[in-house]
Amino acid sequence: MGAVRKAGDRWRAEVRRRGVYDSEMFRTKAEAVRWMAEREADIEDGRVGKVPRKTLREAFERYEETETSKKRGWRAESIRIAKFKATIPFIDKPLTEITSDDWSTWRDSLAAGSVDRKPLAPGSIARDFNVIRAMCRIALDEWSWLKVNVLTRVKSPTPPPGKERVMSPKEVKALCAALGYTDGTPTTQSQRVALGLLFALETGMRAGEIFGLRASNVDSKNRVAHLPLTKNGQARNVPLSRRAIEILELSAGGDPHLNTPSNVVAGIRRRWRAVSAHGLRKSGTG
Repeated sequence: MGAVRKAGDRWRAEVRRRGVYDSEMFRTKAEAVRWMAEREADIEDGRVGKVPRKTLREAFERYEETETSKKRGWRAESIRIAKFKATIPFIDKPLTEITSDDWSTWRDSLAAGSVDRKPLAPGSIARDFNVIRAMCRIALDEWSWLKVNVLTRVKSPTPPPGKERVMSPKEVKALCAALGYTDGTPTTQSQRVALGLLFALETGMRAGEIFGLRASNVDSKNRVAHLPLTKNGQARNVPLSRRAIEILELSAGGDPHLNTPSNVVAGIRRRWRAVSAHGLRKSGTG
């Protein structure tokens, strides 16, 4: 053991001389030899400009910390990344050793499903790969953890075309009835959700935009709603129909559909999943 520690001490002294420090201690000679080989490889890689030996897991963790945390939809992306770390079979493989075949095989397995997991739809797989591609681009361009991005050779599934139909008056009436709303000022969360859906039909606004709208951003005289921050990160103005203004006036204090938790809206959407969220949108105002 004394000889092993002396060998480790000599190597630490050499590593410090080269500008690297490691305070690790060793229990066996094999550990000391392995540590010396790894440190020598790290130093040599740095000298010749090689990329660091980082795993896919480490890349996801850095991406989540430095990029995902800055996004409005950080929670959903963090959940997606947690799924990647738990299910990608090569998650602990070095980034530089992951091939396009690894990625395409995993993609195909998502589409095929398994005994304990349903097949994923093309749109879901495409969204997964959007996150992974963004991470790999940054690993290549900013972190220098890659020299080649093999994902450029891997195709994402083509999502199906979005639904374009608008809800029929009969469907709108049935939905409002199911939420307990007929007319007048809403008094329950479900009724506020119903009024929000009616507002969506008039404006084409997304649920998050509607339930986050404030009176200070509504110009009733000129019939315009100003959205300071939208899904794409940019502000926009939305023209309001006369019916949209009427709906706003039904809301106490002029603030429409406030304080409706996102899980309530999500629950309503699940109950009515036969109707696309985009089916609640139309382009015209009157």
